[in-house]
Amino acid sequence: MNRLFAVSVLALALVPAVSSALEISNIRPRYGPYGATRTDLDCLAKDVLVITYDISGLTVDPKTSKAKYSTTLELLDANKKVIFSKDTTNEPMLQLGGGKMPGDLFVQIGAKQAPGKYTIRLTVTDRLDKNKGNAAKVFSYPYEVVKDKFGLIGVSAPAVGIPGLPYAAEFALANFTLDKKDQPKGDVSIRVLDEKGNVVDSVKHVLPADLPAGTDLKENNVLPFRHPVYLNRPGRFTLEILAEDKLGGSKVELRYPFNVIDLNSVSK
Repeated sequence: MNRLFAVSVLALALVPAVSSALEISNIRPRYGPYGATRTDLDCLAKDVLVITYDISGLTVDPKTSKAKYSTTLELLDANKKVIFSKDTTNEPMLQLGGGKMPGDLFVQIGAKQAPGKYTIRLTVTDRLDKNKGNAAKVFSYPYEVVKDKFGLIGVSAPAVGIPGLPYAAEFALANFTLDKKDQPKGDVSIRVLDEKGNVVDSVKHVLPADLPAGTDLKENNVLPFRHPVYLNRPGRFTLEILAEDKLGGSKVELRYPFNVIDLNSVSK
């Protein structure tokens, strides 16, 4: 998989076969590389924005079954000024045939990234295509960095699972309001619902009682969570996260669907 990773500047700071026209499709923000679709593109500091896409129409060398293409990942600020750029060359072997490749890109929001509107721009260039009119395609995707507030960051929400294999939802809560002892007050509920809306798994964390030993939110106001789910049967489910910062009077919630696949249904 073509994988690109961008860090905000404030955080770093052959004889080819005939090809069809290059295209980029299925552009979608996700909660993690194989995650459910992300619907909220308002990003807090320290969050990670993941976007997946498909490249089709790549030229494939018939002698090697390889394609060769380059990607240019750019981040633009509200004034359309390029604040980060990265070039990558890829030479994948397309063993299953066709001229299609999946890709994903990651944008790490810096701890001191200025709030505002930004744009991701990705250019894909087919290096084996002699027809220059088809050789490059570009897509742009806007997102916004918002001011610090209580919220979710770094969500990993796998969209698919298989019975018996490990599955876990991972996320962090940022920017709790702290009391005079630098402690939060609130709770975090995580539930799994089946396709009929019945709760099949539920856990509640009460803060500060359930804080892990050694947690110092004054030093780093980010509290990570990991919720494993044992997938004992196939079906369609929904995972629900409800969190409350009682001192700050704020609540956040996230619901996403995931599908547990019966391998017998796809391996006949």
